[in-house]
Amino acid sequence: NNLEKVVFYINDIEITTLYNSPYEIDWVAGENDFGPHTIKIVAIDKEQVSKYDDVFIKINGTVTDSDGNEYPTIKIGDQIWMGENLKTKTYNDGTPIILVTNEHDWYREEGVYCYSDFDEDQNADIYGALYNWYAVNTEKLCPDGWHIPSDAEWLTLKDFVSSDGHGQYVGKALKSTTGWDDYKMGNGLDSYDFTALPGGQILGGFWGLGYFGYWWSSTEYLNYYGHYVSMGYSYDQLYDYHEFKEFGFSVRCIKD
Repeated sequence: NNLEKVVFYINDIEITTLYNSPYEIDWVAGENDFGPHTIKIVAIDKEQVSKYDDVFIKINGTVTDSDGNEYPTIKIGDQIWMGENLKTKTYNDGTPIILVTNEHDWYREEGVYCYSDFDEDQNADIYGALYNWYAVNTEKLCPDGWHIPSDAEWLTLKDFVSSDGHGQYVGKALKSTTGWDDYKMGNGLDSYDFTALPGGQILGGFWGLGYFGYWWSSTEYLNYYGHYVSMGYSYDQLYDYHEFKEFGFSVRCIKD
């Protein structure tokens, strides 16, 4: 009965002061509000004695691909990423991507995709699809307004996570908390809701499902290779390499 006012803060910025009950505000968050926020409420009585409480929240959005698949979006530093691997069967101009259903048909110098172990029912929703670099290079894999990250953009992610308290263990921070074989050392912290999962790879045969994850970069190396990054069950770093464009790796999209 002695309360004079309630002050609301978002990220230490005063938003409004209310003098009458009910002490409520509605915050309609926009696209630029993705990421972590601290909401603080300060109650002040007529004798100017104050009490406060705060809560940490994280706002994520969604993006939809050409097939209608919806993905969570997350903000890490100044970048906005998909929070799951891509699984679209269609380029963003409506053209179907060539589906490969056996190992012998994988070697092509055109965009193709498949699912780990050629098992869509078992693996598509968990790991997404595997695409070769020719599909990446069409610049039509991601939804409009999104693209495959370049080497520089992967490095920006790596540098932010490293400087945000994770040091060299960037992979540990990005890997999902479940789903990696050898759970005692394979799983990660998923500190940013990136939820990296081990979808493996394909070239001639499948390898690494449950143990290793590989994600394409849009950056080409010489005429034969594409760059990619890797995380594994047996190490906590994020490594970058290059490999033949015919390999099939996972894909993440980043907002333009």
